[in-house]
Amino acid sequence: MAEHRMTPLVIPDAFWDQPDVRAALSERDLGAVFHLFRRQLGASQNRIAIAAGLTQPDVSAFMAGRRTVRDIDLLERIAGGLDLPARARHLLGLASPEHADSGQAGPTPAPELTELVAALHPSAAPGDPPASMEPDLLHARTAAAKRDYQACRYSKVVDALPRLLTAFPTRHGDPDTWALAADAYQLATSVLIKLGASGLAMVAADRSLTAAERSGQPVAAMASKRALTHALMSDGHHRAARQVVTGVMNGAVSPGAPPRMLAVYGALVLRGASAAARDEDRATAHQLLDEAAAVARRAGSDGNVHWTGFGPTNVVQHRVSVAVSLGDAGAAIDHARTVRVDQLALVERKAALWLDVARAYLQWGKHHRAYEAVRAAEEVAPEEVRNRSSVRVLVGDLAATAPWSLRARSRQLADRLGVAP
Repeated sequence: MAEHRMTPLVIPDAFWDQPDVRAALSERDLGAVFHLFRRQLGASQNRIAIAAGLTQPDVSAFMAGRRTVRDIDLLERIAGGLDLPARARHLLGLASPEHADSGQAGPTPAPELTELVAALHPSAAPGDPPASMEPDLLHARTAAAKRDYQACRYSKVVDALPRLLTAFPTRHGDPDTWALAADAYQLATSVLIKLGASGLAMVAADRSLTAAERSGQPVAAMASKRALTHALMSDGHHRAARQVVTGVMNGAVSPGAPPRMLAVYGALVLRGASAAARDEDRATAHQLLDEAAAVARRAGSDGNVHWTGFGPTNVVQHRVSVAVSLGDAGAAIDHARTVRVDQLALVERKAALWLDVARAYLQWGKHHRAYEAVRAAEEVAPEEVRNRSSVRVLVGDLAATAPWSLRARSRQLADRLGVAP
């Protein structure tokens, strides 16, 4: 047995072309990659550690979700140890070995994102007039794209954004136009995260911050910081995301703050709670949840002010998500049972709740309940289930560990999503 454990890990070249592997690499989710090593190659944590130049506790922490890669040198070392091919390195945002010192790094965007990438990197010189679009039409197109996003119609959002983003000014504009541009770039940040393009999401978040600053509007600035925390979290920088939130909390909302500010601030605080939970900072996560609950009470009933979907129910949903991140499956289910899913107005929030419930049940070892929750999410938001790499990892884990009575159905679900259990 000892000799078998020390056998070098051999990774077939075709392994790196599987959709779930590519999705995990795009999110720099090494824990998901290591899980796939285990399931598909039969690799123990010791063999993975030896191949990647890590210790067994390091590998265990990645697989349990307790650790993510923040240091580029460490990522390079792991990629070198595993002998990643160029196409896999690009998905991680690393240069090919022959270009490692030449600055030619960067992931290759999916074909459907090509126009959006071009819109985020405009070639026009500063001061060039924007594409012709009247202010009322800009507002209408931005609102339509946001409605599509909240309905999980991501392909429509990706189709609409390039034309929309290039219609905003690159240099001159009135405050309201800059604030609207900040909203549009926030939308771009969110949809890129959904599609696993975390590097591009950071670019979009930066564009949003710049536009918000030029608008001079506090609500736009705070909403853009929420987009930034989302982008940081998608790239594994949970502590930095939490610090963005805590850095703006003191005195951010006055006693007479308008509903828009309350909603955006509350949504930002909830994002910080999620970041703290993923960083295993339980105390801060619960502190931020309580802060958001207090803001929700001031805001009143649930709503969708400034496209946040913020309110008391939204706070409870985040209690579910935070509990899952902290490994408190029972608490997550208890919170989820207090939410009337049929009364949630936003499709994206319904899907998010079902998927958190599925993760909680899987943590709890209740595979049939987890399967039913994933299917419920797929029914209300097929693009959410099909496109999110985190969902694909969830489905892969479900199919790999399902009992005999569920094995056929869980593997059919995995096959339909292109996930190898």
